[in-house]
Amino acid sequence: MLKVDSLLKSFGDHTVIDHVSFEVEAGDFFTMLGPSGCGKTTILQCIAGLQTPTAGSIEMAGKVVYSSAQKLFVPASHRNLGMVFQSYAIWPHMTVFENVAFPLVHGARQRVQDVDKRVMHALEMVKLQDYAQRPAPFLSGGQQQRVALARALVHQPELLLLDEPLSNLDAKLRDVMRIEIRNLVKSMGITTIFVTHDQLEALSMSDTVMLLRGGHIVQKGSPQEVFLRPNTEFTADFMGRSNLIPGKLSASGSHVTTSFGEVACNVASGLTPGADVALVVRPNVVRTVAAGNAARGQNTFVGRIESQTFLGDLIEADVVLGGQVMRVALDPYAPLANDQEVEVQLPAECCIAVPAESAGRRG
Repeated sequence: MLKVDSLLKSFGDHTVIDHVSFEVEAGDFFTMLGPSGCGKTTILQCIAGLQTPTAGSIEMAGKVVYSSAQKLFVPASHRNLGMVFQSYAIWPHMTVFENVAFPLVHGARQRVQDVDKRVMHALEMVKLQDYAQRPAPFLSGGQQQRVALARALVHQPELLLLDEPLSNLDAKLRDVMRIEIRNLVKSMGITTIFVTHDQLEALSMSDTVMLLRGGHIVQKGSPQEVFLRPNTEFTADFMGRSNLIPGKLSASGSHVTTSFGEVACNVASGLTPGADVALVVRPNVVRTVAAGNAARGQNTFVGRIESQTFLGDLIEADVVLGGQVMRVALDPYAPLANDQEVEVQLPAECCIAVPAESAGRRG
């Protein structure tokens, strides 16, 4: 459905997107994820035709819409896409109906009866059919977001672009809209490209996640692959809280030597025995019990609780293991005491060694 090849975008001497290439399958919910300044919104704007790339090519549904080699640039109005902006861009002087009808009235001319039918259908999809004549300023944030989504879908685009559409909503409404947006676009079969810096949004909504950093693709795969099998320290740290423990890959290539002992683990591709690595361990996978209460097995070590923070659903604790501080999650209904000796078990299948960058940080 979408093919981006060697996309380059520079502003003067500053390169924002550095020869990025990727493809999006038809019907896919594809998320570009990364911190501020990583280039995700610039890529989206280049796909939309709102920015002119410096070099490369973009192909949509088998049609080239940008090519530096061919000196071709198809304007946004001819790319058959819909877009929802972070600010929603709702016209305050118009009603809900008029906002949604805008692409039909000011784009390819439609018969009045067709406009009415398509607008009301779009409003029904986002559950705003009873608000058609309400002035746009008299809507809540969630309702404005739905209007923007209906306007983007009303002309039945081949591609839907969403630029951080949930960032202005409160936490509970974001939870609701994450589900609603994904269910809606998947039911319509529309290929969707979603931009966010929020890991939870990316993990819960996406078929494919592409993580960006400094204008480069760091990792691309399913949410499960990117979260459970990070290929770099950056991925592990950005995708959720992680202990990044410095060590060396053993001669066998299946263990990491750390300050507190040998840890059996999964190993990222490309690593060789003796390499400096970071052992990635999520706090929630660590099993922690009072010393003497666990059967000594693989990856079991003795440590001491240094500090604890009560977070409601869990207690976040720092455990000292051989001079290394590891963050773990404890059950608030089975509390342990500070300075208490504990046994920590690290499930081998939940640990992975990745190339070292700045190991020693923790969740």
